[in-house]
Amino acid sequence: MTRRTLVPIWILALLFVSAGAHAATISMVPAATTVGLTGSVDVDLNISGLGNLAPDSLGVFDIDLGYDAGIVSLDSVSFGSSLSVAFPSVQILTPSAGSVNIFELSLDSAADLHANQAGSFTIATLTFSRVAAGTTTLVASVNALGDALGAPLAFNVAPGTRITAAIPEPSAALLWVTGLVVLRNRLRARR
Repeated sequence: MTRRTLVPIWILALLFVSAGAHAATISMVPAATTVGLTGSVDVDLNISGLGNLAPDSLGVFDIDLGYDAGIVSLDSVSFGSSLSVAFPSVQILTPSAGSVNIFELSLDSAADLHANQAGSFTIATLTFSRVAAGTTTLVASVNALGDALGAPLAFNVAPGTRITAAIPEPSAALLWVTGLVVLRNRLRARR
């Protein structure tokens, strides 16, 4: 072989390796990392690394999300609109204590998904409220991720997201009364 034929083979090998290294990333982004006593927190389940208005588009996903049900409770899930362009999609939500499985299948054509889907978007927004004080880690586990034709997509899952449920703080009146009691006891002790 001459040097002239080695260069094109080397370039093809490099292109093949870099194309195989492309993978979508699933991540969770909370609006806040602390849930108040009576508040709630929204957590976006995002995907990135898709083709931006081009293949690879997301056509189907099946994802489990785990959390500590003793710390937070799942109030609602709203699916993003990027998976379905022209027609409704099939959405399934299966909650249980400490986990939820979400599944969606687009009924759009591959051409419609490729032409209209961004390279990154929010798959779903989950709303959690406080149950008790403590910290929980929300963890995503991907059962399936498929392109517009249903073929498997390579993917990575970002590390879990920590959510802290606030510890109740004593009210100002309770602190005021406690201070008065302590002061009275000290004054009595001096007599």
